[in-house]
Amino acid sequence: MVVLANALYFKGDWLDPFDAYNTRDRDFHLLNGKTVRVPLMAKGYTVNFYGSFDDFKLLKLPYDHVQGNKQLSMYVFLPHKKDGLQDLMLKFDSDPSLLTKQYDLRREELEVFLIPKFKFSYAFTASNSMIKLGLTLPFCPKGELTEMVDSPHSDTVFISRLFHKSLIEVDEEGTEAASATISFVDGCAMRIPKPRSSFVADHPFMFMIKDDTSGVVFFTGALLNPK
Repeated sequence: MVVLANALYFKGDWLDPFDAYNTRDRDFHLLNGKTVRVPLMAKGYTVNFYGSFDDFKLLKLPYDHVQGNKQLSMYVFLPHKKDGLQDLMLKFDSDPSLLTKQYDLRREELEVFLIPKFKFSYAFTASNSMIKLGLTLPFCPKGELTEMVDSPHSDTVFISRLFHKSLIEVDEEGTEAASATISFVDGCAMRIPKPRSSFVADHPFMFMIKDDTSGVVFFTGALLNPK
């Protein structure tokens, strides 16, 4: 009998860190209509990779100084509707290519940017899911793992259980934040600038961590309640 354990942990420094001084407890709207008070990290008038689409807003948060030539970023998919997470997840389940798609994001100065701090772990028995998907041979004593074990009885070795656990933490990871105020004056008349977009993640959303160079997705998740 062989038990395989696979644990994943990721924590990276933001390329443009948040200032912990601006983190405040604010309302977060749950799917059941209730609200909870949670720490929301804040930035104002900052330039971000941002896009708005039919069902959601998308924000890209690059990580700093990643190993090798990889450039990892977190992508936050925020439904327009406060209770829109389930519909958004169904949309991505029906078309997984949406996760690896190259979205048209532009560098835009956001008027308000709020995202919660969170940390959570998730564990499950992956063997059950793999068997349901049709991968059964490694979990049966049929000699599939013979070359992995140096034993006279290697032909009877099989995987009895595959356990998977992942953990992710998101926080400020820095002490500096950038801000700017821009106005345009032409003679005696002041032209009103175009209203800036905002990204207020005060309700459930999806996220992923992806290598922007290769397009490989390392983590996907959904945040229902930061607490």
